[in-house]
Amino acid sequence: MGFGRRHYGAGSVEPWAENSTRRRKFVSDYFGSQPICFENDMTAASGTTGATNLMHSGKYGYEYFILGAGQTILFPTWTASGLLWSLDLVDNEGCIISPGITANSLGSFTIGTDRSFYAETTLTLADVSGVDDLFFGFTKNQAYATAVTTFTDYFGVGLNTAANPGAIKVRWNLNDGTDASVDTTQTWADGASKTIKVVVGDDGFARAYINGQPPTISKTNFQFDSGDSVNWMLFGIHATTTPGAWHTDHFEWGYTQRKGE
Repeated sequence: MGFGRRHYGAGSVEPWAENSTRRRKFVSDYFGSQPICFENDMTAASGTTGATNLMHSGKYGYEYFILGAGQTILFPTWTASGLLWSLDLVDNEGCIISPGITANSLGSFTIGTDRSFYAETTLTLADVSGVDDLFFGFTKNQAYATAVTTFTDYFGVGLNTAANPGAIKVRWNLNDGTDASVDTTQTWADGASKTIKVVVGDDGFARAYINGQPPTISKTNFQFDSGDSVNWMLFGIHATTTPGAWHTDHFEWGYTQRKGE
């Protein structure tokens, strides 16, 4: 065959044009270099309260939403310890990182349509007393908010009290009901790394894992509604006392079983 573009025939899908459903079956991003960051209008990244910036790791694209009264550190940076995403170490400031907040985003899944799926990250917190609110898990696709409890539907793992060691909690809300959490009785100490994984079945039932194991105590009957479109989210807000650096070394998400791949 001569040089030139290969044609795959009527109705076929060329490799570079795979739809988002196929691509999101398994995504593993360990970064490895400084991400490219800019605002969603393609101008320089903004630290303005409520700004939505874009971040590209070299493999995948993300959004990060600015929390707080405005920040001077405008974008996450790559370090030997992973992606430094804590931005300004200032009380009531922080950010949200996600693959997006629409049904077309690379991290979006629909309950009852997609088969069982998950998201995972490993987080290292330099000073747990400096964490006011931390959450990793799935939320219903909706506008970014300044508090986890503003989201109408969510399930995940995190911290919501500034203390060292910090009490790791499973946290949830369904249909904008009562925000709730359960203390796993496991703790997070200064400088420690924790791998958090949240799995959602095709029936909407969600479960959490810490360092590869179910929490000592957990929420076992949370179920997203059929038809809900959800996405994973990493949320962090600093506390008054000794806010410290936050790192993640990877994001991974997709179907729990990759049939036919």
